Amino acid sequence: MKTLKANIESVLSSKVGQEPLLDIEGQMQQLKSDLKELVNLKLRNQIDETVYDEETNRLSNELNELRQQKQTLDKEHEQQAKVKERIDEIIQLFKHTAGYTGTI
Repeated sequence: MKTLKANIESVLSSKVGQEPLLDIEGQMQQLKSDLKELVNLKLRNQIDETVYDEETNRLSNELNELRQQKQTLDKEHEQQAKVKERIDEIIQLFKHTAGYTGTI
């Protein structure tokens, strides 16, 4: 039973890791920082209006795309947690109803 559970968790873990989520969060923080720098340049009149608008739009679009990717990954992690929870429930059911011997 432990082997079955370990195998299932291994497959689920390889499917959706934490690294992509951490990468996205890091990229989002960098884009937010870049947007703040643009605002500071604008406030000090150190950037052309057209360049400011173009860069702000570009960075905002990238940030929105990353937010969507993060939301998708968050949903996948949530589904993965529900599957693991359900597996635990099924294992407990097997143990209870089959007179668990540890050899399943």
